[in-house]
Order: sequence, then C-alpha cells, then structure tokens
Amino acid sequence: MKNFVKLDVPYLSQLDNKRNPTGSCNVTSVAMCLLWGGCDTTSARDTARR
Repeated sequence: MKNFVKLDVPYLSQLDNKRNPTGSCNVTSVAMCLLWGGCDTTSARDTARR
C-alpha cells in the first residue's frame, strides 16, 4: 500500500455559487484550502452565494 496523507479540509460545494455553479471548481477548492489553513473566507462564501 502506498503512503498517503489525509487532510481534514472542510468541504464546500461549488454548486452554492449561483452565478456559475458548474464552472467554479477552481475557486471553491482554493476557498477550502484557505479555510483549512485558518483564513477567514466568510466574505468570499457570501459573495459566491449571490
């Protein structure tokens, strides 16, 4: 079995983005990484849901 690291990264759905739900996987994954790293992304999540 290969070695791996499992990170406890919070899950966000790209489908919460009302403007482009099927084309926002890149920014959604960045937001998840920022949350995992301890950054406050509250305003980013609010913007994505508009």
